[in-house]
Amino acid sequence: MVGKSNSSPKISKRSHLIDNVKTIEEYYRCFKDRDRNTLAKILSPNLRHKSPWATFTDRDKMLDEIWPMVGKVWATDLKIFSDGSDYIVYYKHSGDGNSQLVERIGFSGDQIDRIEVYPEHKGH
Repeated sequence: MVGKSNSSPKISKRSHLIDNVKTIEEYYRCFKDRDRNTLAKILSPNLRHKSPWATFTDRDKMLDEIWPMVGKVWATDLKIFSDGSDYIVYYKHSGDGNSQLVERIGFSGDQIDRIEVYPEHKGH
């Protein structure tokens, strides 16, 4: 009995991580395909999005502001890592010279509720 109860949380946690990775992949697909409806379902209404270019604390306001540019460049070569609570995503930005970016993504339930964007750092 003890063995069974110990294995269930591990399976549940692994399943949750897999679901979050799928959500992250879908998030990036939505930008490429200009799928605003699905994107709105993936993102929490209280999304906190911070980047060197802008800071948003509301999903709908963010989407309204950025939507004219969506689909012109998108993420490729996703590399997703997790410590179990937050996710780090490395990717190339197509269409603008393949610059590299890193995003830290957090969840509340099954929705993305926080994103921090970091442009590539070119050291000397």
